[in-house]
Amino acid sequence: MNGATLNTNTASGKLIFTILIAYASFEREQTGERTKVVLNNKKKTGKAYCASVFGFDKVKGELVPNPIEQEAVERIKMMHDKGVSVNRISKVLNRFKYETKNNKKFYPSTIQAIIRNSIHNGQ
Repeated sequence: MNGATLNTNTASGKLIFTILIAYASFEREQTGERTKVVLNNKKKTGKAYCASVFGFDKVKGELVPNPIEQEAVERIKMMHDKGVSVNRISKVLNRFKYETKNNKKFYPSTIQAIIRNSIHNGQ
């Protein structure tokens, strides 16, 4: 609007403001939808879609299973399927000296993120 003010006290001003907000919202949602499509496609085809995914190593843009981390993922899934809490799962993994990608200990939030990640559920 080149520095001009928009008077939202008038019907015309309210209309213009509403249209601008609707368009901005549309653009934001379009970007989100496109991003989801790209990320889901990368997950389905085994391409790296972020810095690191627990259970996999990133090699030349591809996700390659990491055997030690895959073992931890299987333990997590098994315990979760049996109804073990994420708090308890994190304690068990820490006791057995499993580490996260950053060589840190596991927390319930870490376990929850692994459980929710569709790459571990075959989705």
